[in-house]
Amino acid sequence: MVDLRVTVFDVPTQQLLTRDSVPILVDAVVYYRIASRLHNQEPHSSTYLLAQTFLRNSLGLHALSTILSDVKLVENRAVTMLNTLTIQWGFEVTRIEIKDIRLPATLCRKMAAEEEALREAAAKLIAANGELQAILELAKATGNYANCPVTMQLRQLHLDTMPDLADSKSHVGIPAPY
Repeated sequence: MVDLRVTVFDVPTQQLLTRDSVPILVDAVVYYRIASRLHNQEPHSSTYLLAQTFLRNSLGLHALSTILSDVKLVENRAVTMLNTLTIQWGFEVTRIEIKDIRLPATLCRKMAAEEEALREAAAKLIAANGELQAILELAKATGNYANCPVTMQLRQLHLDTMPDLADSKSHVGIPAPY
């Protein structure tokens, strides 16, 4: 009697290298079924060993970013690769599910440090752009003061008066643009 139902087995966690040489730990599940009554006597052990090899080879063909962003593509390619052999033996892999992809802790820390450095660099760039805009506005204001001496005197009067108002407890100074 041959059981034609789908059978599931867990592929043990294995460490492998991606195409971009990043070490990862992968945990997967394989679903297969007997497709022909004239099947190999040991479909479970055959599929088990092949799944480990083909999963490692399939993931090794892809960069980490591809594996993380398009897991289904990687799973489907592994199924296709596995079925090239298993169909000949009378059983077929219906699907592979990658349950977990883990990066080594040291690599996670390095990636976090790199992301933090990128954020700090972006913040410094924003601050530098803000300072540049302030300098340009000050240069424009200086040009306006140079063209109109009265404006410069009013501005100086405003700047001289503000500290006096700030020291006085009975006055409230509200700075306002001209």
